[in-house]
Formats: sequence, C-alpha cells, structure tokens
Amino acid sequence: MNAAFPAPVVYANHEISHRVADMVMGALASFLPRQVMACSQGTSAILTLGGIDPRNGRQYVSYETIKGGYGARPNKDGINCIASGISNTMNTPVEIMETSFPVRIERYAINPDSGGAGRYRGGCGAIRVWRLLDGADAIGALCMERMTSPPFGLLGGTAGAAAAVKLTTADGAARLLPGKGAFSAPAGSIIEMTTPGSGGFGPPAARDRAAIGRDLLDGYVSTASAQHDYGIADPQVLRKAAETEDGA
Repeated sequence: MNAAFPAPVVYANHEISHRVADMVMGALASFLPRQVMACSQGTSAILTLGGIDPRNGRQYVSYETIKGGYGARPNKDGINCIASGISNTMNTPVEIMETSFPVRIERYAINPDSGGAGRYRGGCGAIRVWRLLDGADAIGALCMERMTSPPFGLLGGTAGAAAAVKLTTADGAARLLPGKGAFSAPAGSIIEMTTPGSGGFGPPAARDRAAIGRDLLDGYVSTASAQHDYGIADPQVLRKAAETEDGA
C-alpha cells in the first residue's frame, strides 16, 4: 500500500480504500465469521463529463459517483444502491444533473439479480443511463473497480454482479469502456453504467422462502434467479404469497 514513484496513485482514496476495506472483511471472516459482512461494491464508480454546454456556451465539468450494492451481513440482507465502505457521498438527483449539465438521464434503476445469492442476499447495484444533448460533444473519464472480479460472498454466499459501462454513439456503434481512462462522447451518445452488486452471506438454500417471495415482488430477484440460485421450482407461488401479505 506504500506506493513508490512512479507508481500511479490517482484516485487512491476512491478505489484502493474500498478494496482494502473489503479485503480486511474477507480476512476476518476466517475467524470472526459472524461479525463481518460480505464484499460490497468495491468502487466509487466515478464518471466525469466535460465540454461546452450548448444551452449557454459555457464550459462545464460534471463529476458523479454512482452507488452499488452494500454487502450482506451475518443477520440481514445487504442494501441496494447505497454508499458503502469508505464512501459517504449522496446520489445526485436526476433533476439537478439535467438542470446543471447538457445531459438527460434516461434510466436510473435497481439492477435485478446483481446482489449475490445467500441466506442473506447481497445488495443490488444500479443501472444509470446518460444521453448527451444535441450539440453537446463531451470528453468523459471513468474510474471504476470490480469490472473483472465481482464482489465476493461469504460462508457459501455467491458473488454479486461485476460492473460494466457501455458507450453507444448516435450512429448506433457500441463498445464497452475500460474501467479507467478518458473517452470521447459525441453529442447524442448514450452512456450506460451498471454498478457492481455485492456478495451474499451464507448458503442460498438456507434463505427464508418468504424473503425470496418479497425479492420477486420487489424486482430484486428474477424468476430465473429464484429457480437457478435458490432452487425454487415455482417462483410464482412465492411471489403471489408475497403479494397477498403485502396487500393484507
């Protein structure tokens, strides 16, 4: 952790501190398994955009950290789309982004199945989609982790989903972006970011069936995941039971 020149240290607090926190939890799990949490999102998921705002001709720079999953605990599920580990920043409201910068937020949603399966489910990550307005060519930059190694689960819990960022230009050409570095985003481009989920805690077979039903009802877990990850033969039965409980 004591980087020597010329080792890069930019974004050290944002990214490396997340990884240190998760690795400490993973190490402690070997002898304090009931007092630690599974791996969280493990990144600040930073997107920076800059250019000239065609609405007023002024230069701008936007800087966002997008939230992912908070790891499952020994006695409860993880939390969806929230700052975790060393992070303490809030979500940027869509209205603020669209008023302040030449972008439109076309989607901001919880990503189903991104929380690792377990007795306690990992928190889900987010999907956030930006569209650059007409005339708003921009230079973007990313700084993200957990794009190749997903957040780990503990004591039989499975890993959460890894991150991904896709750039689609106005002509329909699409490509995945690397986790770190700058990129050109011409006007009309769409940037779709999927933040990491988080790890589950404990074996999925031990998860309470009513909790799976609530996950299905809330959209945190899909029918396919309930069947594959939790071994539920007919997930709709659990979903209907959750609907009845919710309406009671």
